[in-house]
Amino acid sequence: MKTLSALGVAVALSAAVSAQTTSVSPSGLTNTYGGINNSIPWGPFVPSGNTTGEIMCQQIDNEMLGRTVAITGLAFRHQYSATHAAKAYATTLTLGDAATPAAGISATFASNWKVGGAQTVVFAGTLNFPAVTPYARPPAAFDAPVVFQTPYFHAGTDPLLWEVVTLSSTPVTPTYFYERGPGTTHTAGALGGGCPITGGANPLNATGTATATTMLNTLTNGPASSTAILLFGDSSDLLAGAIPLPFNLGLVGSPGCWLEINPFADVALATNATGGASLSLTYTLSPAISGQRLRTQWVAVDASFAIVTSNGLDHSFPYNATTGTPWPLARVYANGFGATPPASGSIQVNGLVTQYRH
Repeated sequence: MKTLSALGVAVALSAAVSAQTTSVSPSGLTNTYGGINNSIPWGPFVPSGNTTGEIMCQQIDNEMLGRTVAITGLAFRHQYSATHAAKAYATTLTLGDAATPAAGISATFASNWKVGGAQTVVFAGTLNFPAVTPYARPPAAFDAPVVFQTPYFHAGTDPLLWEVVTLSSTPVTPTYFYERGPGTTHTAGALGGGCPITGGANPLNATGTATATTMLNTLTNGPASSTAILLFGDSSDLLAGAIPLPFNLGLVGSPGCWLEINPFADVALATNATGGASLSLTYTLSPAISGQRLRTQWVAVDASFAIVTSNGLDHSFPYNATTGTPWPLARVYANGFGATPPASGSIQVNGLVTQYRH
């Protein structure tokens, strides 16, 4: 008989872990959907007299303070449930040192650049975003890329500022939406896929959300009227600090099933007559956990004593300036201004989830 303890079997593997080539800010939303979308700066707003698509936006990113990195591109996630046609922008993109952290962003565009700091035009010309279709579950992929013509070296001595100036877009309508925050409910992103119980048609499926008070994990397609284990793990991509994840469970006789997370705790729960189970974990949001990541995965032994697993989930505890930590991004924008960018705009204490490519 196979037992769940077999998951703890350590295997000596020598595998090179490929170097990370991307990072996401806010880092908590690397694989979690923040729940809010907005058109700035890739909309633009229509109407409001914006008949050609011009828009200007600056975004300050606190999480880039202390990071020394050569950035070769940015990418954004479109609203996962929407369809976007291809769109072209006449755009200039500039990166540089911010004069202040996000909370101090100024409505005056020029004031947000650090005096004497680095500043580089990384793209100027026609920017093409591809057509994209909806995703079955959030979050979307980073499917709206900007590949730099000139790399930007960020020394990390200040927060990062990026500025988009678009003087026209084709087509102007419809207005497109990309993921921003802060949202009050984050939907966990899937890690890998589940495997079915013996004789089952559908794999074990996990879904989950996190609010300012509750984390919910739900299982479907598990073994009926049995027991399922909900594993809790950190955000590491290594099992026990050494074995690359996901880990194939062929070692314990379940080659089509995978361990997706690095577990540190577990909870046993009874499944219902259809193989479902759920766990609602309540907590008090605090700065210590706000914006932090936690991974979960369901695992069970079916009637044939085979170990079966769900997909993993990548959770993030929401950002909350009152009881948690503030959203680490802020922006100022203007649109519908014609051929000449304005000196000032409107401040928003939010900003697009951004993937940095380096």
